Amino acid sequence: MEPWPTVAHILLMMSSIADWLRMVQMRDFTIKDIIHLHPSTTPHPRGFKCFTCQDAADNYECNRWAPDVYCPKDTRYCYAVHMMDHLGDSVSVSKRCVTL
Repeated sequence: MEPWPTVAHILLMMSSIADWLRMVQMRDFTIKDIIHLHPSTTPHPRGFKCFTCQDAADNYECNRWAPDVYCPKDTRYCYAVHMMDHLGDSVSVSKRCVTL
């Protein structure tokens, strides 16, 4: 048996795979694609999260232990107050959701 039928079959398969790869092209995801792939779990439209803590020793402690909570619907910003002493050492950090 000659090897040509086998070679022709392999070349035909490779040509089919190449055609398929041309059809499957990379593209950028649209907002619609992202929403479809990752549906929103926010409690309301345009919901967002803020770290929330009260009088943490420093920013690291606040971010490490603070719950990342969804802000109420009427708030639009995350607010942080970082108190320092006269030497620049951290005294306390507080973070919460706030309105304008």
